[in-house]
Amino acid sequence: MKTKLKTRFMTWLLAAGVTGIMATSLPSNAQAQEAVRDFKGEELVVQTLTGTAGKFFRDIAKPFEKKFNAKLVHIESLSSDTVAKMRANAGNQESDVWMVAESWATVLEKEGLLEPLTVKGVPALETLMPTGRRKNDAFMLMSLAAMNITYNKNKLSEADLPKSWADLANPKYKGRLILPAANSTFAVMLIQQLNKAGGGTVTNIDPAIAELKKIAPNVMTYWTSFDQNFNLMNTGQAWLAVSSSDRTVDQALKGAPVSATYPESGTVLIGNAVGVSKGTQHKDLAEAYVNYLLSKEVQKLTADQIGQIPTVKDVDVSPAVQALLPQGEAMKNSESPDWGEIAANQAQWIERYTKEIVSR
Repeated sequence: MKTKLKTRFMTWLLAAGVTGIMATSLPSNAQAQEAVRDFKGEELVVQTLTGTAGKFFRDIAKPFEKKFNAKLVHIESLSSDTVAKMRANAGNQESDVWMVAESWATVLEKEGLLEPLTVKGVPALETLMPTGRRKNDAFMLMSLAAMNITYNKNKLSEADLPKSWADLANPKYKGRLILPAANSTFAVMLIQQLNKAGGGTVTNIDPAIAELKKIAPNVMTYWTSFDQNFNLMNTGQAWLAVSSSDRTVDQALKGAPVSATYPESGTVLIGNAVGVSKGTQHKDLAEAYVNYLLSKEVQKLTADQIGQIPTVKDVDVSPAVQALLPQGEAMKNSESPDWGEIAANQAQWIERYTKEIVSR
């Protein structure tokens, strides 16, 4: 399964042209298929991602609200917290539309908490690149991101940067490294990469834990939000952090002294998933909103403003954004793991990371 998923991502990258994304034109136009409907002030609750991404979705709300005569209510939440809330509210969900990391979306699907999308309600599903669409349309990927090592350019030169994930244990980073907290998807991604390098399996993460124990003495703190992460990075209190490509792009484009590096062994590519909550009383409006997120205009804004990689064809990404994404061997060796397989073991991974690394 891992090989199949990796192939799908590489196929996408080749089709999109990763050194200057401009994919082939489509035979049909999603906007032309879209039926504009007056929802007469209907309210839609959207559980978004956090931080800059959360602000972005609030900022792009007005055109949608005006076009469909609707009201969007946004609630920001980390993926793990969104899943916990949806589990607790099964049968009576607070949100109509949710956004979580791809790994958590597979959990929601498995637990029957999703209302499948329809092509009638979301015609733009047919404009997605293969890696963005699920066979049963339980959810879709509105964008992609890559785990990276973000660094402060005023504190570290390129020669000082780690060449592998295990190099984060180098004593020269003591007290200057930030790692993701246990409730972050990026903790799971870091475990996956360290475990892969050490020959572990999805049910045996001993190699990853052993490496993390070597890295831990260098850790200043475990970030619980991207805002916290980049506050420490931008001020130079921290020199490097395991973070996300999209958040690094956002900060760099705003003038922060940060850049990104990727080990040649590759990294984890992960999708940002969006879908509809099972039992929603506003499915038509929810699907209209999901379709809006897949419009070329919004996809380009998503890339150029917050550095997320589009999943819809025929969307340009600026060179400034491209420069902060994995290139060459780093991209060639990157992958999307079997998130369903990981999801079945994720609770154990998080428990061990918490008890054996973060809490010690």
